[in-house]
Amino acid sequence: MEKNNNNLVNESMENLFHTKFYIRKSMDYQKLLPLFKDAGLEVELDDPNPRGLLTCFEVVDKKTDEIIGASSIINNNGIYQVKTLAITKEYQGGEIGRYLMDKMVHELRKLGAKKVILNAKEPGFYEKVGFIESPMDTKDIEYDCSDCEYFNRDCFPKIMERKI
Repeated sequence: MEKNNNNLVNESMENLFHTKFYIRKSMDYQKLLPLFKDAGLEVELDDPNPRGLLTCFEVVDKKTDEIIGASSIINNNGIYQVKTLAITKEYQGGEIGRYLMDKMVHELRKLGAKKVILNAKEPGFYEKVGFIESPMDTKDIEYDCSDCEYFNRDCFPKIMERKI
């Protein structure tokens, strides 16, 4: 992992992470759909790959070889976007999401991104990892919320961004 002040995890957290988990990149978005759906993301099990898919990250438990977290990043007309990020419920709260975000930011830097956008269902988590509310219009990004039955009823997502 790149060592600089923009990392979200420190070296001891990184070492602890690597004793229990590893991250692999893939393009197998469909394999991750059950995890995303179980985590409450607005996906269907037969969804195709998102347009502009750059990569997926899978967090794997070393003991069980089970995928316990995953994410995907896309390039939507020159706008880099976190499309999905989910950690299974029993592993939430243990800094895995923070570590996964660190890996995505590192990958985006390698691709030359200066900023990343996302549609935050859980804005509090994303604020903790450096995102702020964005003035970007939803028509400019991949945005699935407006036709959801829970939109602005039980779910109040925010478009957020982070300079990287």
